[in-house]
Amino acid sequence: MTVTDVDTDWDALFQPWENNEGAVHPERDWTPWAHPGWLSWNEHAAEVQVADFLASLAREQSADTDEWVCLETGVGQGYITRRIVSAVNPSKIRGIWVFESDLEWSGRIRQLPFWPDNLHSCIKWEITPTPKQMQQADLVILDSKKPWRQIETMMWSEVGKEGSLLYVHDTGTLHPTRDGHFSNGFMIQQLGLEGLWLENPRGGFLAQKGSSEPKFKYKELWDRTLEQVYAFE
Repeated sequence: MTVTDVDTDWDALFQPWENNEGAVHPERDWTPWAHPGWLSWNEHAAEVQVADFLASLAREQSADTDEWVCLETGVGQGYITRRIVSAVNPSKIRGIWVFESDLEWSGRIRQLPFWPDNLHSCIKWEITPTPKQMQQADLVILDSKKPWRQIETMMWSEVGKEGSLLYVHDTGTLHPTRDGHFSNGFMIQQLGLEGLWLENPRGGFLAQKGSSEPKFKYKELWDRTLEQVYAFE
């Protein structure tokens, strides 16, 4: 997500990083066919339930290691990042590395006091991760703009850590063929990646390196998310 393409109200953009997320809205405001239970903050951010799901995923996965690394691209306003930092036990974290290809926005959020040294959290100077960084990540979340998301997905498929999880946002194949969501989904199909196509309105894809389907416990977390969404009428 690159927020500065259409919005340069820096004070408003900073508010989520300062724990002031503002109101949520029905996802139908941006995706007309969405179930009314889906919510989002704006047209750029992931759905609220997806951000919460990824935080739960991070908590579950990091419990099995003391050297956990999360790599996130297209960090934008940080809705997902903040949730992951809050969800994971700091003693489990080796690094939470985030990347933002908009260098002006990246420079501004780098100045925020969000990046405590004791969490080994940092926003990287690079636009996109290196293969070496990708090889170390346990959880990879991709939401960068073109062409970086496609390049990063291919990188994970080639050098990703065995057992690591990949989440690619905006992969909805119900979107028009000219839409970036459709092209992201088509790209994953062309790479031959196997995993779960998630039913969020904007589309999501979850895969585990070395497995045709993510572990049952991760699928169970997603099923709980859907139960909460569809309980809303």
